[in-house]
Amino acid sequence: MPDEGGGLAPEWADRSNNVCGVLHGCRDAGPMAERFERLGWRSRSSSWYGYEVGTTWCEVTLEPID
Repeated sequence: MPDEGGGLAPEWADRSNNVCGVLHGCRDAGPMAERFERLGWRSRSSSWYGYEVGTTWCEVTLEPID
Protein backbone atom coordinates (compact mmCIF):
# COMPACT_ATOMS: atom_id res chain seq x y z
CA MET A 1 0.00 0.00 0.00
CA PRO A 2 1.85 3.14 -1.13
CA ASP A 3 2.02 6.16 1.11
CA GLU A 4 -0.02 9.14 0.02
CA GLY A 5 2.69 11.50 1.29
CA GLY A 6 3.08 13.55 4.41
CA GLY A 7 4.18 12.56 7.87
CA LEU A 8 2.84 10.17 10.44
CA ALA A 9 -0.90 10.67 10.98
CA PRO A 10 -1.80 12.36 14.30
CA GLU A 11 -3.77 9.36 15.55
CA TRP A 12 -0.55 7.29 15.46
CA ALA A 13 1.89 9.96 16.68
CA ASP A 14 0.59 9.92 20.27
CA ARG A 15 0.55 6.13 20.67
CA SER A 16 3.21 4.45 22.76
CA ASN A 17 3.78 1.34 20.69
CA ASN A 18 7.31 0.49 19.65
CA VAL A 19 8.82 -2.41 17.77
CA CYS A 20 12.54 -3.14 17.84
CA GLY A 21 14.54 -5.32 15.51
CA VAL A 22 18.07 -5.98 14.31
CA LEU A 23 19.54 -5.98 10.80
CA HIS A 24 22.20 -8.67 11.16
CA GLY A 25 25.15 -8.58 8.78
CA CYS A 26 24.37 -5.11 7.41
CA ARG A 27 26.90 -2.32 7.77
CA ASP A 28 24.63 0.09 5.90
CA ALA A 29 20.82 0.24 6.05
CA GLY A 30 20.66 1.90 2.60
CA PRO A 31 19.63 -1.22 0.67
CA MET A 32 16.82 -1.93 3.17
CA ALA A 33 15.65 1.71 3.02
CA GLU A 34 15.57 1.43 -0.78
CA ARG A 35 13.24 -1.57 -0.49
CA PHE A 36 10.82 0.51 1.56
CA GLU A 37 11.10 3.38 -0.94
CA ARG A 38 10.12 1.06 -3.80
CA LEU A 39 6.93 0.33 -1.86
CA GLY A 40 6.12 4.04 -1.62
CA TRP A 41 7.53 4.84 1.82
CA ARG A 42 9.46 8.07 2.35
CA SER A 43 13.08 7.71 3.45
CA ARG A 44 15.88 9.90 4.78
CA SER A 45 19.35 9.37 6.16
CA SER A 46 19.47 9.61 9.96
CA SER A 47 23.13 8.77 10.66
CA TRP A 48 26.26 7.58 8.85
CA TYR A 49 24.67 4.17 8.17
CA GLY A 50 21.08 4.51 9.39
CA TYR A 51 17.82 5.64 7.83
CA GLU A 52 14.34 6.64 8.89
CA VAL A 53 11.52 5.34 6.72
CA GLY A 54 7.82 5.96 7.13
CA THR A 55 4.29 6.20 5.89
CA THR A 56 1.22 7.90 7.34
CA TRP A 57 0.67 4.87 9.61
CA CYS A 58 4.20 3.80 10.58
CA GLU A 59 7.72 5.16 11.14
CA VAL A 60 10.79 2.91 11.40
CA THR A 61 14.40 3.69 12.23
CA LEU A 62 16.82 1.33 10.48
CA GLU A 63 20.14 1.14 12.34
CA PRO A 64 22.50 -1.69 11.37
CA ILE A 65 24.79 -3.37 13.91
CA ASP A 66 27.89 -5.53 13.51
